[in-house]
Amino acid sequence: MSDLIGIAPGIAGTVSRRQALLKAASLLALAGCERPPNVIGIDNPENPALQVKEGREHKVFIGSTRAASDVIGTFWGSERSPALGLASVDVHIPPNHVKGNLEAPKQLPPDPTTEFAIVAPTVYASDAAFFAAVNRALAKLPTDKRDILVFIHG
Repeated sequence: MSDLIGIAPGIAGTVSRRQALLKAASLLALAGCERPPNVIGIDNPENPALQVKEGREHKVFIGSTRAASDVIGTFWGSERSPALGLASVDVHIPPNHVKGNLEAPKQLPPDPTTEFAIVAPTVYASDAAFFAAVNRALAKLPTDKRDILVFIHG
């Protein structure tokens, strides 16, 4: 199974909003895996991703069965948690992105003109707060673009 589930509104699928949320809730309850994810790189304060106009951002909602991490830039560590951790990030995709490649930073912080960067990391204190954020993200999209992609890593 998985330690991460990403829900990226508006980028794939043709499932109704209600079906997608029910499926996401079911999948979140099943999440679990052997090691924590690596963070691509938190935004660069000297060269903020949002100032790179040619780049794109996608909000990704995340669920994990891992315990919270004390490491800066990492949501979760390697230990299991009895509760599901819920978060979101905006992933900045650099203007030079080639489909199928991950332009990961060679050192931190990333250069958003050429490398992926994490912007606006958010941890949700409850399921209700998480699903309210998902609903807000979906509400910003046209009705025919309210698709959700559920990805289980592992």
